[in-house]
Order: sequence, then C-alpha cells, then structure tokens
Amino acid sequence: MTLTAHNHKRIAAFVRIATREILSARLISQAAPEDAIFLLQQAVEKLVRALVEAEEGVAGITHNIGALCGLLPSAHPLQTQLRPLHELSIAATRYRYPTSGGNVFEYEGDISAVIIEVDALNASVIDYLKSRQLF
Repeated sequence: MTLTAHNHKRIAAFVRIATREILSARLISQAAPEDAIFLLQQAVEKLVRALVEAEEGVAGITHNIGALCGLLPSAHPLQTQLRPLHELSIAATRYRYPTSGGNVFEYEGDISAVIIEVDALNASVIDYLKSRQLF
C-alpha cells in the first residue's frame, strides 16, 4: 500500500490534535490534573496512531497505547521513547468514571513531568514524520 494524500492529511490531523491536547493539558494541569492526564493519554494515543498510519498500518478501535505500539515495527526508532508512556493507557478511564463502589480516583503523579515527556514525544514524532516527508 502506498500512502495517499488522504493518509498524509490524517497523519497531520492526528499530530495537530495531539499538539492541542498537550497545550490544553498544560493549561489545566494544576487545577484539574485528572483531566490533564486524560488529555495526555489522548495525545499519546493520537501520536501513535499517526505513526501507525505512517507505517501503513491500521490502528483499529483500541485506546491501549501498548497495543497500538505493538502495531509498529519492533525496531521503530520511537519505540524506546514510547515504552514508558504505555502506562498512560489507564488514564483513558481511571480518572473519568467512578468505580463500581462510587469512588473517584485522584491523579497523584507528577503531572509536570508527564507533560514534559509527552511534549518531547510530540517533537520526536513531528521530526520523524518530517524526515519521511509526511508532515
């Protein structure tokens, strides 16, 4: 399969949306860290989806970052940077819904560190896609 103009447009759109989500997470991180970590999870998911599409793969409907990364070649140059972010998958639901007992989880990690890590991934994905003339 050869990447089409449609693929190029989708790849760029994934990155633009992810960039916006990172900015939003930064803006609300102190007041609403649970919402910020959710946005960071969403950003990483979209960045991986851009990479999967760039590799001519199909991401499907999963929101699991590890599963999405599994669709990339194991020797993909960004796998090492992606691996520590697999744990963000839990943020897709953990902080967004109460437990069956009615409990609500609060994010207790270092949100600033996660923002820095996801922002660095964003820059790496953009550089990688530019090197392949896909962004």
